[in-house]
Amino acid sequence: MQCIDMEPDRRRLNPQRPLAWRGCERTYELSRLWREQWQQATGAPAHFSWYFRMDPQVERVYGSATWIVDRYPEMVEDLRRRGDEIGLHVHFYRWDLERRHWVVDHGNTRWVEHCLASSLAAFRRALGRPCESFRGGDAWMSQEAVAQLEASGVRFDLTLEPGQEGYRGLRRWERHSGWIPDLRGIPQRPYLPSRANFKKPDSDRRDGMWLIPVSRGEAVGLPGLAFRLYRLLIHRVRLERTWITLYLFQEPLLFRQVVARLLDSMEHPCLVLLNHSQAVLRPYFRRNIKKNLSYLLSRPRARDFVLSTPHEAMASLKIIPGINGVGSRD
Repeated sequence: MQCIDMEPDRRRLNPQRPLAWRGCERTYELSRLWREQWQQATGAPAHFSWYFRMDPQVERVYGSATWIVDRYPEMVEDLRRRGDEIGLHVHFYRWDLERRHWVVDHGNTRWVEHCLASSLAAFRRALGRPCESFRGGDAWMSQEAVAQLEASGVRFDLTLEPGQEGYRGLRRWERHSGWIPDLRGIPQRPYLPSRANFKKPDSDRRDGMWLIPVSRGEAVGLPGLAFRLYRLLIHRVRLERTWITLYLFQEPLLFRQVVARLLDSMEHPCLVLLNHSQAVLRPYFRRNIKKNLSYLLSRPRARDFVLSTPHEAMASLKIIPGINGVGSRD
């Protein structure tokens, strides 16, 4: 699976100066090339998974939470026609009227509930159907959020990042409340969570929202050391171990190391790759995407890869019962 978060070009948004989402436009253009490369290498249809921002921050800055769908209707229709997944991507920014700045308000339970409810309602208005696939911003999730999403009919969540150490805030310059959750020990595979603890699978459950963790792995040697230093300097996070998220724009040495380790260790290989729309605006990240995609599609068993939506991927993983959908090759 390749998840693409479609969102504004900057984290710091000026409510008085809404800017075009140039990264979304460029990502959509490049996706035609990426799709062609996947299909040529695998001989199978390639389906991306797109996650649109429709949360209160977007509504405040752009006047409507459904701005991306209203602004790019031709793109949305094209993605639908191609069989791609369109899901929801939510950040939990709250505008502090008194201090006039954004707060990443994970610790405010009522605000989180409002963000989820209003975003899910906006998705239904814009797309004419309930949201079935969800990604939370900044890899944040809570027990209450899982319950709310499940009660709202969401079938797949692709937020969790295995091995993630708990910490306060993703950016050192942002004001925030609450914690990014500690996800050390959660599975690398899709699972139905315990209703008491979303970090633990419940093997007795047969229905509900599936948690599909993002692919991550530990980097070793000099690349891993360099990454730990980067997180310490930029994010003020001191990591015990170097777990790398498989962003397509990730540094190629790290990306290749983690991909190889995961594919060699998984009984039923299933990679969940991430991309952000703003990444393509940076030449360095564009080069990384090109190199990493080339690496994936040149691997010895690349012909066996299938780029699929969450629905399709879950249907093909026959170890998981109770999912009806379109099957794909093993």
